[in-house]
Amino acid sequence: YPLRRQRQMCIRDRQYPFAASKVVIIPTGFFQPVARDTEASIAELKTELTGGNEYFLYEARPGTIADCISHLKAFSHFKKWQQSNFRLVFIVSEEQHKALTVKLYTYKYRTEVQLCLCDEKNRSKKIYGAAYTVLLLPKNLGINPYINNIMESGTTVVLPDHPFYRSSYGEAAYYTAPDEKGIARAMIDIYKNEDSRNAILQFAAEKMKLESLENVSLLMADAILKT
Repeated sequence: YPLRRQRQMCIRDRQYPFAASKVVIIPTGFFQPVARDTEASIAELKTELTGGNEYFLYEARPGTIADCISHLKAFSHFKKWQQSNFRLVFIVSEEQHKALTVKLYTYKYRTEVQLCLCDEKNRSKKIYGAAYTVLLLPKNLGINPYINNIMESGTTVVLPDHPFYRSSYGEAAYYTAPDEKGIARAMIDIYKNEDSRNAILQFAAEKMKLESLENVSLLMADAILKT
């Protein structure tokens, strides 16, 4: 059966101490690659959202208004450090949209922030995939259902610096504290360290290939034939 990495050692060393050689570890196989959007469709979406500029994307719906404010403050640090055309896009709920619209009245970079109400799953995936970096920084531990598709699309993912996420994604993501300073550091590091970002994307591509439904099916079939 597919097992999560953080449980592997427990299964081998505690539950089955005398049968470790008979336990086969197979990556979680719930990921099935989807057809990537064409460069033209990505460019069209960016034009619609940000006037064609690259953007950081924050999935705000699982968070609070306070979390959104932390991302706005972090973006301010980034803009002061780098006077670029980068934008910040939030995927928000209706309640968050109302509250943040008021907050943005006094925000210095308000013209460079886009609030996106997105109820359509396919559109969410496209907005994720077109981003330069996706910030997934929930306070409660959990796996975003689209995270593998985000990685597979060639977008850098930022996750909380927690053993739960590090054990699940290894070097395939960037890790930081989900606070103002940590988020700002992530934005700046990913922007200025192109080699580091490319390395993360390479690890992510390899991980997605390993955890694809097709590959896991082959590993499972091979394990069954050897029993």
